[in-house]
Amino acid sequence: MSRIILGFIFISLLGSCASTRMMTQQAEYSRMLKSLVNAPIDIEEKMDGVAQVFDMVLQESMDYGSDKNTLKHINQFQKRNKSTMNDLYQQIESEMKKMNMAQQLQFSVSILRKPYIKSFMDIVPKVEKKINRKIRQISMFGKFLKFLNPF
Repeated sequence: MSRIILGFIFISLLGSCASTRMMTQQAEYSRMLKSLVNAPIDIEEKMDGVAQVFDMVLQESMDYGSDKNTLKHINQFQKRNKSTMNDLYQQIESEMKKMNMAQQLQFSVSILRKPYIKSFMDIVPKVEKKINRKIRQISMFGKFLKFLNPF
């Protein structure tokens, strides 16, 4: 009987640790994204920052043993940062509208050559397989992927 109780306590502590870790990570993502919105930097640097945060979100989501927690991590990120991401996307869209087609293509190629994009593109299929869902279906990530391929 005491082993069962100890097992239950252990499982509860593990769940609690995952929740605490998730909350800490989510707060850090929010802080990073809010600083991007207010930063006086160019569009490419904002895209760099967004891509790096997205890569971290997806990388860290894979650290959870359960598919449920992986999806929860991604959904919490999306819910918590929806407004901030909308602000960032509006800033990026506004700057991209000022570009002609050649500049947009050059911008996309420049972003696609960044080292974090390879990491991001490597992790996307792994996350999709784990959660049995396309990342493009998660609106925040889908919109980002459209910026990478504006045509």
